[in-house]
Amino acid sequence: MLTKHSNLMTRYPFLFQLNHWITAFLIAAVLVMIEVRDLFDATTIRRQLLTLHMELGVTVLFFIFLRICQRLFFKIVPAPEVSIPYSKLLSHLVHVILYLLLVFAPLLGLLAKQMRGDDVFWFGTLLPVLISDDVGLPYAKTAKSIHEYLGNWLMYVALLHISAAIIHQWFFKDNLISRMLPRFFNQGETNETNH
Repeated sequence: MLTKHSNLMTRYPFLFQLNHWITAFLIAAVLVMIEVRDLFDATTIRRQLLTLHMELGVTVLFFIFLRICQRLFFKIVPAPEVSIPYSKLLSHLVHVILYLLLVFAPLLGLLAKQMRGDDVFWFGTLLPVLISDDVGLPYAKTAKSIHEYLGNWLMYVALLHISAAIIHQWFFKDNLISRMLPRFFNQGETNETNH
């Protein structure tokens, strides 16, 4: 007998999964680079880490906008129910906050640089100016501070997201993580839509 969710996907499509793990890697790299930057005394290394931090941050923007578009077209079975009050509401809230941070943290970092009149390159390509220093210079320091604040919160919310996934997988044993893994990682998984 088909379940009421049988017309939906039990796991994300491969391109969505690929986007997810690339984005996760980029976020980890961006956060690590900016945190370890202060450990180096050499100005050249510090500058290179900051440049790569910015380039990967812009890359995160591309992937998160692609991911938002993907979510508009793909529907899957909702996350399994757990015995935690308001768990679905909390899950949705965390995802919304995470997506907002993934958009606005790198975007404000980009704008803060341009507000100071700095050219911003993405792996050798000069990015278009979204705001000139004539307009943005008085707000550049504020934009940079907000960028750093959002970056810290991105780290906290990402860790919360990872913790929730681990709890689902190993405490509730509902196989939640398999939805974001290719099928060959779960060869023994039964097809729920056939039961």
